Amino acid sequence: GNDTDDWAGTINILAVAVNNNSLIFTGGENGLFGVYNHSNGVWMNLSGNDTGNWVGITVISGVAINTNDNLVYTGLTAGKFGVYTHSNGVWTELSTKDTGDWAGLSQIFSVAVNTNDNLVYTGMDNAKFGVYNNSNEVWMDLSGNVTGSWAAFYSVAVNTNDNLVYTGTGGSSILSFGVYNHSNGVWMNLTTNDTGDWVTTKDVRAIAVNTNDNLVYTGLSSGSFGVYNHSNGVWM
Repeated sequence: GNDTDDWAGTINILAVAVNNNSLIFTGGENGLFGVYNHSNGVWMNLSGNDTGNWVGITVISGVAINTNDNLVYTGLTAGKFGVYTHSNGVWTELSTKDTGDWAGLSQIFSVAVNTNDNLVYTGMDNAKFGVYNNSNEVWMDLSGNVTGSWAAFYSVAVNTNDNLVYTGTGGSSILSFGVYNHSNGVWMNLTTNDTGDWVTTKDVRAIAVNTNDNLVYTGLSSGSFGVYNHSNGVWM
């Protein structure tokens, strides 16, 4: 009901992220992007700040915030990737930084920021996974660092205590949950740690890390929900 301009309508909200000022940024279908201020109950449409019309009618399925500078990174369909600066209202396309044309027409399902080094990780369909460095504007393909088999990277989350990147995938029963170490480029399959065999045939749609205890929470298809403890390799 706080959508006073009725700009969101009946679209699905696919991504949510909160910055240091408690502003809540939302990404949804039809290229709609907004910010909600809980202190005054106002939900504002930011889609018009796309001055270059690079978003169009795409789906915004990934939103992540770097709390060091409050930059908001957005991942969209058709390989579109951008950054929004709320202080000046500018939403800039970063897709052109894909110099190797590895993202192509992939849909970016998930975005996560490591605030220790400001690196932005992006998970896509077509088995694409990459990292973006805003300091030098390089967006690099990391997909080749994995020897397993997978299809779509639906979810990505970073543990800032050890810089490990947890990934959830779908469309494959071989690698549905894993961890990536950017320092050595090694990506490890954690699906085999599921001793109860409840994960392997499901899509891992959402991942979140609790940096207080390093537990990794996962939301999957078929109504499944679990927690992974990397210290002992137990997934419950």
